[in-house]
Amino acid sequence: MSKCYIHTRHIPREHINLETDKGKRIEANGLLGILEGDNVKVIAQAGVEYIETRLVWACLEKEEGKLDFSRVDRDFARIEALGFKPALFVWPQHIPAWVEITKLKCLEHGTEGSVPSLWDERLLGYYDHVYGEIAKRYGDRIKFLYFGIYGDYGEYTYLIGVKQYIFSSPHTHPGKWCGDALARKDFACRMKEKYGSIEELNKAWGTDFGSFSEDIMPSVGFGGRAELDREKWYADSLTAFTDKVCAIIRKHFPDTRGAMPLGIVGDIDGLNKSDAVKLCKKYNITPRWTGWAHLGDFGRSDSLCKRVSSAARFYGTDFGLEAALELYEENAGNAVFEAVSNGASLIHNDPKNYERAIGLYKRLAGMLSGEMPIIDTAVYYPLEDIWVKRIDIFDFARDTGIIRAHLDYELCDSYMIWDGFLDGMKRLILTDGVTLSEEAFDKISAFKEKGGIVEAVGDVFLLETGERIDCFEKVDFVEISDPIYKTLLPSGKKLFKPSENRIYDEE
Repeated sequence: MSKCYIHTRHIPREHINLETDKGKRIEANGLLGILEGDNVKVIAQAGVEYIETRLVWACLEKEEGKLDFSRVDRDFARIEALGFKPALFVWPQHIPAWVEITKLKCLEHGTEGSVPSLWDERLLGYYDHVYGEIAKRYGDRIKFLYFGIYGDYGEYTYLIGVKQYIFSSPHTHPGKWCGDALARKDFACRMKEKYGSIEELNKAWGTDFGSFSEDIMPSVGFGGRAELDREKWYADSLTAFTDKVCAIIRKHFPDTRGAMPLGIVGDIDGLNKSDAVKLCKKYNITPRWTGWAHLGDFGRSDSLCKRVSSAARFYGTDFGLEAALELYEENAGNAVFEAVSNGASLIHNDPKNYERAIGLYKRLAGMLSGEMPIIDTAVYYPLEDIWVKRIDIFDFARDTGIIRAHLDYELCDSYMIWDGFLDGMKRLILTDGVTLSEEAFDKISAFKEKGGIVEAVGDVFLLETGERIDCFEKVDFVEISDPIYKTLLPSGKKLFKPSENRIYDEE
């Protein structure tokens, strides 16, 4: 069984914009006095071993060549003096004012953000510089490293709309941050590789472009095949950039234990979390999903959690959780069972959350073993539909939450199916309204021909044509008013009854 690593964070006050934050997030997440008095006792009782602090390039090197590590030095010394191990989360994507580089541009509004464009090749050189300097300064003193990738929070995301930091972008929101000239040029190159000629692209898109030298980037809401092509390219671009960033980090920290924070609960706006988990396996780091008990209802929250934990089990890596919001005692049971039933071996929680339900978190520390559940049924995750917003991620969570009350399952997208995921399954369930690409349909049909059970809850369609697929058995799941959720682990079956906030072993 894997050792479980339990973390909390210290967010430096120097990073917070008190005008936009108005103190709310500081109060909610316990950022003030995090390393003082009772907070230390509480997090120690909860099993916390590591305390994360952050290093932002914009604050580290305000003048070129003049690096100020003093604040991180103080944090590390304090963490070690209190008996914890220092973990570091590096944010090189928030750049100093002296750096000249292409910025991300919002496709919808044509407005620049403050984060550099990942299509600017100079950016990786800056990442190499920042991580190289940190390695020279701290080296093995860093006991756990969060791989700072991109976006607002250093996660595997584009900009998503953060306001509370002094370096936050003035224009920031979830959406398509691919409006800069370098992004547009790269998109045209990728489409030329895919279609070969502008005539073939026009045929697929229903457009009349004259050449690939034109600006062919589809606008937000363009629809059809063009928008799906843009979404896939957008996600693939972030994955390719993340691969290069991880290689740079591993060059400077070849053996340091680490994790990749995967960001928001769904896969909207440029995310493909199964691809990110594959990279975690490649670089021997743990994917850490942000959204622990996010929806306040185990069935729905567990559905979104499985988006990452199922991929982790399939690709053969550990799995980690982070609380995205405040958790209270009445929801702590949901959180604990979500961690146990998904085989979490990394827990990252805020100190105030520990204080609110210390009894349950103390129990969690003893329950976590990294055991992965034993599951032979999968639910199809409609990644492409979520990308183009045919299916809302929270509607999907509602539907799969109903299924979860009846049985435990894995989630698999088309990418995982192409990689052979169904070889280890006996049953596949398709939720209402999903579309299958021709390739995914062929793989699922082959699974059925080999004896696999394929069932559909409602209508299923072919992505390329919109044609309804009627070759799968129909199945229905009735909503259970007072469910008892079950998970089979190698050590036995665990049960959770939310109405009683009770986790127990099956007798």
